[in-house]
Amino acid sequence: MELCVSRKRKGEGVGRELIRYAESYVRAIGNSRLRLDCMADNPRLNSYYVNLGYVLQGRFDAGS
Repeated sequence: MELCVSRKRKGEGVGRELIRYAESYVRAIGNSRLRLDCMADNPRLNSYYVNLGYVLQGRFDAGS
Protein backbone atom coordinates (compact mmCIF):
# COMPACT_ATOMS: atom_id res chain seq x y z
CA MET A 1 0.00 0.00 0.00
CA GLU A 2 1.25 3.47 -0.78
CA LEU A 3 0.35 6.62 1.09
CA CYS A 4 0.39 9.89 -0.74
CA VAL A 5 -1.26 13.22 0.08
CA SER A 6 -1.71 16.07 -2.36
CA ARG A 7 0.40 19.14 -1.61
CA LYS A 8 -2.84 21.11 -1.87
CA ARG A 9 -3.89 19.45 1.41
CA LYS A 10 -0.61 20.21 3.21
CA GLY A 11 -1.09 21.12 6.85
CA GLU A 12 -4.60 19.70 7.11
CA GLY A 13 -3.58 16.55 8.97
CA VAL A 14 -4.64 14.22 6.15
CA GLY A 15 -1.44 12.15 6.31
CA ARG A 16 -1.69 11.77 10.06
CA GLU A 17 -5.31 10.64 9.79
CA LEU A 18 -4.46 8.10 7.08
CA ILE A 19 -1.67 6.65 9.20
CA ARG A 20 -3.95 6.50 12.25
CA TYR A 21 -6.56 4.71 10.12
CA ALA A 22 -3.91 2.22 8.97
CA GLU A 23 -2.93 1.63 12.61
CA SER A 24 -6.57 0.91 13.49
CA TYR A 25 -6.91 -1.43 10.54
CA VAL A 26 -3.76 -3.34 11.47
CA ARG A 27 -5.06 -3.80 15.03
CA ALA A 28 -8.50 -4.86 13.75
CA ILE A 29 -7.00 -7.70 11.69
CA GLY A 30 -4.97 -8.92 14.64
CA ASN A 31 -1.55 -7.49 13.91
CA SER A 32 0.44 -5.33 16.27
CA ARG A 33 2.95 -3.68 13.93
CA LEU A 34 2.84 -1.23 11.09
CA ARG A 35 5.91 -0.67 8.96
CA LEU A 36 6.43 2.65 7.19
CA ASP A 37 9.06 2.78 4.46
CA CYS A 38 10.30 5.93 2.83
CA MET A 39 13.32 7.30 1.05
CA ALA A 40 16.14 7.30 3.58
CA ASP A 41 17.46 10.60 2.26
CA ASN A 42 14.17 12.39 3.03
CA PRO A 43 14.82 13.87 6.49
CA ARG A 44 11.52 15.76 6.59
CA LEU A 45 9.49 12.60 6.04
CA ASN A 46 11.60 10.60 8.48
CA SER A 47 11.09 13.35 11.07
CA TYR A 48 7.35 13.38 10.35
CA TYR A 49 7.12 9.66 11.11
CA VAL A 50 9.18 10.06 14.29
CA ASN A 51 6.85 12.86 15.40
CA LEU A 52 3.93 10.44 14.95
CA GLY A 53 5.61 8.08 17.40
CA TYR A 54 7.50 5.78 15.05
CA VAL A 55 11.10 4.73 15.59
CA LEU A 56 13.72 4.54 12.86
CA GLN A 57 14.70 0.87 12.66
CA GLY A 58 17.46 1.07 10.13
CA ARG A 59 18.34 1.84 6.57
CA PHE A 60 18.28 -0.34 3.48
CA ASP A 61 19.87 0.77 0.23
CA ALA A 62 18.33 -1.26 -2.58
CA GLY A 63 21.18 -0.44 -4.95
CA SER A 64 23.87 -1.82 -2.64
